[in-house]
Amino acid sequence: MADLDLIQIGEVIRKVRKSRGLRLEDLADQKISPATVSNIERGVPHVGSEKVLYLLDKLGISLQQIPEILEEENEKLEELLTQLMAVESKLNIIDNQRLLNQLNELPIDDQHKLAAYRHYLMGRCYFNLKDLKRAERAYYHAIRLSGQSSYSKEKNIEALSFNELGICSFYQNDLEQAIQYTESALDAVNGDSTDQYKFACNKAAYLEKLGRIGETVKIVQELWEHIDKMDLDVALNLYDVRVNVFRKSKMFEEAIQCAKEGIEKARLNDKKDRLFELWTALGSVYLSTQDWNKAETCFQTAVEIGEAIDLKIVLVSTYTKLGILYIRQQKEKEAEESLNRAIQLGKDANNAIALTYAHLVMGDLKQTQEKWKESSDFYKQSLELSRKFRNKTLEYKALFRLAKLKKGDSQEEFLSVLENIYEVAAAIAEESKEEESDEIL
Repeated sequence: MADLDLIQIGEVIRKVRKSRGLRLEDLADQKISPATVSNIERGVPHVGSEKVLYLLDKLGISLQQIPEILEEENEKLEELLTQLMAVESKLNIIDNQRLLNQLNELPIDDQHKLAAYRHYLMGRCYFNLKDLKRAERAYYHAIRLSGQSSYSKEKNIEALSFNELGICSFYQNDLEQAIQYTESALDAVNGDSTDQYKFACNKAAYLEKLGRIGETVKIVQELWEHIDKMDLDVALNLYDVRVNVFRKSKMFEEAIQCAKEGIEKARLNDKKDRLFELWTALGSVYLSTQDWNKAETCFQTAVEIGEAIDLKIVLVSTYTKLGILYIRQQKEKEAEESLNRAIQLGKDANNAIALTYAHLVMGDLKQTQEKWKESSDFYKQSLELSRKFRNKTLEYKALFRLAKLKKGDSQEEFLSVLENIYEVAAAIAEESKEEESDEIL
């Protein structure tokens, strides 16, 4: 028997055994052990053909029946695959609890060829329902089961599940973990799949938010050469990351041009969430160039789009940037309203990173109003959040602001904050793995 025949026969035996409610032990006897039955079902090639024929005889199946049984099984498999594909198509359209119920009703156990795909889709449903812990468990199951069928490998279930785990970590404010999962996704990509562009773009976005611009630039430059091969959503995400990289590199004209190109693509294809991101990015560029009127137009446009499509978790940053704009325009009332909205949204959406920034900027506002105690309280809240979620860059920003406040107030507290600043700066330098002379070069 060829290896492929053994695999097919093993699948038939397992199906027949389970349909009759039999355990492995129920088929074992003095001539065949439970372990051998299991090996036959899994198509292990070293099992002798006489054992396979003996097991078929025990089940009352002849070799001539195998093709017919396989054809029936393939028809059932195609029907289940169609149902799973239908669920995937409806993920962002209808109630995901209904889709979860549909997935749970499908006759797919963990030994089934489509088990990994089913768990992956369950993870997507749980994520959309904002149940991140259950989503993560579903993705772990999908990864564990992804090696048992060629279909899972062709569809990149393992890689897709690692990528989704990275997104879960991002929404739980753990960017370092998000990067690690996304790197695992890139390692698991099967063949020359376009999924690799999505994963690499996500990694670049996480690195950019951590302020690791050098690493981000390298990935963005490599990806930009392949933008025509990307899914539109991925391409627009790359536009957003590229705009932010240009802005942080002070290449403002390039940033503006890139943002406008991305906005036009998103508008023509009715990609509202990407429009929101790109209008926010463009507003940030104009904020950096002190073009206040254009910045306000961009941020207000982003806010209107974001509120219309209920993007609470990312609206936090846009309202915070609008607050920064109003502070620089000395519009204190408008600044406070925007920042209060940002803080409330950040708490509601549990977006700790954006909330940390919102507290920092509110502390800045209170400082301009000479409300020193309130300013210090907001900086301390920001510091507490940054430490809770192990974000050294934001911890440094909060400590530096506190140091400026304490310098003319309390020498003892000032020195204590300075010591903390040194410890955080040392940790950041260690994480960057750069020699001290690199910055001079």
